[in-house]
Parts: sequence; structure tokens; C-alpha cells
Amino acid sequence: MKIKSLEIFSACLVILDQVSKYFFVNNYPGLIHKNYGSAFSMPINQYFVMALSVAVIGMCFYFVRQHKFKHESFVVLMMAGTIGNLIDRVRLGYVIDFINVGFWPVFNLADVYLSLAIIYLFVTYFKQDELNF
Repeated sequence: MKIKSLEIFSACLVILDQVSKYFFVNNYPGLIHKNYGSAFSMPINQYFVMALSVAVIGMCFYFVRQHKFKHESFVVLMMAGTIGNLIDRVRLGYVIDFINVGFWPVFNLADVYLSLAIIYLFVTYFKQDELNF
């Protein structure tokens, strides 16, 4: 996949995440959970999470621009999920979560992207002896 395609696909996923949050905030406000923590609502300093997010986004852009990372799906999902939640943190001071399956902490589409990126990385790792960075 070409660089522009990766960036466009990531942008589309971010837009989908933000539109879904906007939809639920405006149509189903009772389902909204304000997540002031990080993954699984763990209480972690917001500034640390934002700095880490910027580092992850920078790393993704570096790999894409340098053509040194062969796992494009991982980069697209990681970048989209990180940017989607970072937008909320910067704009609102918390992340909007709305998907509640009962036995799991409430989450959003950006969290789904991040989870899929990690699953992809593990599957790829166990499928190959090593990742080709």
C-alpha cells in the first residue's frame, strides 16, 4: 500500500471513530462513559497518556515514511486508534466510550482499532519467527 493510501485509510478510520462518538453523544447520551484514564479506564496521568500518544503517532509516521515497516495494517490501525482517542483527550479532557458488552470495560471504535493492531502484531509474531521491521 502506498504512503498516501495508508494515511487516507487511517484518516477514514479516525473520522468513523469521531462520527460514532458524536452520534452517541447526541442521540444516546445515557450510554456515554467519560473515560479519564487510559486502557480499561486505568487511572493514568492524562499528560503522560497524551505524550505517549504523540510518540506512537510519530513512530507510525516514521515507519511509513521510511518504508521500513512491512506490516501496514498494524500501522493504519495503531495510528487511527491513537489519533481518535487523542482528539478526545485534547478536546474534552477525557475519552468518550459507548460500547458496553457487560463483562468488559466500556470502549469505543478507536479502542477496537488499537486492540486489532495488537492482535495483528501477536498473530504476525507467532506466525513468523520474528517481525521484519
